[in-house]
Formats: sequence, structure tokens, C-alpha cells
Amino acid sequence: MIRFLIGASYYRSDKISGDSDEGGTGLLAPIQKSYDVLGEAYVALRHEEHKMTLYRQIIDLPYLNKSDSRMVPNTFEAYMLRGLFRDQPVVGDVEYAAGYVDQIKRKTSDSFISMAQAAGAVGVDRGLFTAGIAIQPTTNFLIGAVDHYVDDVFNTLYLESNYTRELTDDLDLRFDTQFTHQQSVGDELLIGDDFSTWMLSGRLAASWKGLMCTAAAAKINEDARIRNPYGSYPGFVSLMQSDFNSANEESWLLGVSYDFERVGLKGLSSFVNYARGNNAQTSSGADLPDTEEVNITADYKVDEGILRGFWLRVRWSHLDFSGDAGNSDELRVILNYEFPIL
Repeated sequence: MIRFLIGASYYRSDKISGDSDEGGTGLLAPIQKSYDVLGEAYVALRHEEHKMTLYRQIIDLPYLNKSDSRMVPNTFEAYMLRGLFRDQPVVGDVEYAAGYVDQIKRKTSDSFISMAQAAGAVGVDRGLFTAGIAIQPTTNFLIGAVDHYVDDVFNTLYLESNYTRELTDDLDLRFDTQFTHQQSVGDELLIGDDFSTWMLSGRLAASWKGLMCTAAAAKINEDARIRNPYGSYPGFVSLMQSDFNSANEESWLLGVSYDFERVGLKGLSSFVNYARGNNAQTSSGADLPDTEEVNITADYKVDEGILRGFWLRVRWSHLDFSGDAGNSDELRVILNYEFPIL
């Protein structure tokens, strides 16, 4: 059976208070201006576990995603096909995605621009071709790849693998790896010259009775930084204020999280991450200051009673630069309440 779906989302952000000569919190358009936009407007066809979505929509892929840390997401004018083949011989479950993305609406914008312009190629009208596949031969192992190509601008290839091992009934280990390669293509309209760079990263996580400890490390090639103009950076070492993705940067992260349900506080969880980046440079080879960042996040979710669907998130971040480069603090308080109306 083929099902037909339609959907739309309207977004609006209004200024309550703030001086016009200050940058604000990133919730308004520059500088301190309200905005509104029909961010999603799509039709879709679904057959079993395969779906084709046309026109304005949200996409959730590495380097191509909604990046909704400021409440209003990136959305895209795109034509996408996604699906899942289950229980295939040898390879198990196979998930795929492919399509063409013509334009992007960034989080605080009320207009769509071409993917080439969003990347920094001024006055260039080019869209993005994307294709990806994820193979899961067993329940504890997955490997995937996705490629994004913008003609005459640049190409991004992303690879990732995940492996989980249950050691006891309470103790699990998970090991993740990722690799990104980016390079200019065609007429190289992005920076007027050729560039090529890569990122390699690994992460190890151990979970035990609601407690999870994480360690990660990443290395960026010295020739150029990793670009992510179409969404959040998927690197394992990436926090609220810094992505640690500059040229030549070497970074590492330590994190711990805990679900307090085991001690009687149902719905409450928290995590803390610390990351440090060293040896970062500009693409021209100039040294950048070393950086370190700490994030603390607390979540409270209600899944029963009259407040079911309520979610409170409080986040704090401190970013410190070496030498006299200064520091930066951020505090974010987010309230969500999802409730049925029909």
C-alpha cells in the first residue's frame, strides 16, 4: 500500500528585550530582529519502509541536518528518498538515503539560499547531491557512509562505524570510529583555489547501571579546517561553543553521564563533558590559541500524568582560550511541552 502525506511547519521568533547594538543570543536574526518563515511544506509518498519527500523539509544526515540548538532548525528545499531493507543476506539491515538539495534556510533566516552560497561561494547557484548507506549485519555492529557533492564547490565524504559489546548484564562497551574527507571540486568556486583535508576520530564508552563514561580523540589534517555549512558538525569532540575542527588541531574529550532513575529520581539525567584542543592553525598556517571547554547539562522529563511531554533542559558552558585570548560563558534554559490536541 502506498500512503500519501502532506506536512508544514511555520516558525516565528520575536524580540522581547535587547539592545539593537548587541549581538544577542542567536535566537533572532541579525541584529536583534524578529523573523518568521514557512520552514517546512512537503508532500511525501510512503510504501512500507521507503519514503519519498518533496520540497521543504528537515534532513537528518551527518553534515546535512537541522542543527536546532537555537530552537528553530535548518530546513531544506529538497527531493529525498529514504528507506530500509531488513534482514538481507550477509549484510543484515540496509538503510539508504539519496536525493538532491537545492536550497537551505538557516536557523535564524526567513529566506532560502542555494547550497553553494551557504558554503561561501558568493553569487553561485548550485545544489547538493547526496547519497548514503548504513549496513547493520548484527545488532551490535553498524557501518555507514554518506557523500555530499556540490558541483564546482566542494565534496564531503563521511564514514562511521559503531560496535557494542555486552560484557555482563550491567556492563556494556561501545567503540565508534569516524573519518571525514573534504576537497574542492570542479571550478573550485568556494575559495578560488584547491583544498583537501580530513578528520579522523575515535570514541570509547562504557556504561554500567545508569552511569556512562566516555573518552574520545580527534585529529584534523594541517591543510584546512573541516567545513560544516549545512548543519552541526558530527565530530565526537564537539561541544556547545567549539567544534575543535580547525586545521592541524588535535583534540580529546572526557565525559560522564548518569540517569538518576536508579536512585529514585525518575526523569532526571545529567552529563558533563570536558574537551581540549591543541596545535590549531588557520588554513594559511598561522597559529591559533589552544582551547578547552567544559559543558554541564541537566535534563528533566515527565512521561506520565498531566505534565506528560514536559522537558526542562539546563545547559552551561565555559570556553577558555590560552594566553590572552580570553574566555566565554553560555547558559541555556530550554522548556519543551509536547501534548496531544486530538
